[in-house]
Amino acid sequence: MVTLRDVLLPLYPNYGDYIHDNVHSRNFVEMEEGYPVALGGKVEEIMSRNPLTVAPHDPILDAASYMGLKNFRRIPVVDKGTLVGMVSIGDINRGLFFEKGMRY
Repeated sequence: MVTLRDVLLPLYPNYGDYIHDNVHSRNFVEMEEGYPVALGGKVEEIMSRNPLTVAPHDPILDAASYMGLKNFRRIPVVDKGTLVGMVSIGDINRGLFFEKGMRY
């Protein structure tokens, strides 16, 4: 599995520092010089080989808990070793609203 974070982290390794320390942070122009290296890479070099997953019949609050603990916005749904879908934060929020009888 490859996420946007996997692609951007090599380009902006100190981004967290950047947003919290605008005096001593790195220059974005300087960081962008790494684009050719990142764009020339291969998926296998940055992908997560064994991502955290949930099963189709797992409680949705388990998925939400994993996502919250790991700061994930999506999590793969796997059934007997086969990817069958993805669950997003939006999916969970919609499910909770519908469960409570609310419509938006």
